[in-house]
Amino acid sequence: MKPIRPETLMLVADEPNDVLTYFAQEWSGLPRAHVFGIGTTLEACRVRFGLSQILGLHHSSVSFHLLGATGKHSFVSWSLAQICGIPLRSFPGINDLNFDTFLQEAKCKCSEITERKGYHAFGMPLFLLTSSNVFLTILRRSCQSVRVPQIDSCVALPAVVGAEGISMV
Repeated sequence: MKPIRPETLMLVADEPNDVLTYFAQEWSGLPRAHVFGIGTTLEACRVRFGLSQILGLHHSSVSFHLLGATGKHSFVSWSLAQICGIPLRSFPGINDLNFDTFLQEAKCKCSEITERKGYHAFGMPLFLLTSSNVFLTILRRSCQSVRVPQIDSCVALPAVVGAEGISMV
């Protein structure tokens, strides 16, 4: 992977994302804050869209973090989730939703998309376009695959990403 300019930002956008992000950090020679993965971004988009459809709202009204390892091991911090700034569990009409079942169904959308289209990462180009705009403009918070020193592994966590890489996790 070398030589790479030291100010390079590297976004890992393939699966298994956490594992590839880890090895890219190890082998690139770049500061760890400059190498990060897409984390749970695509899964979070599917969950956000699904909740917005259930509630009849625009997807930008739904705020939460999908954390952990990408794929079946990710989880939502439901207690911190908000709809239009209101805690999710207090939002009108949400009481009938089984959150765990909903999350599993949303995460299974990847398999459904693969069956229909033959491949599941068609949302990737839009995410990569959005991410590249982040590098060129202001800082942004999203769940990226980042290194957790205590466990020497990469998992999806909320991170502030900008022109200097990850500035805060």
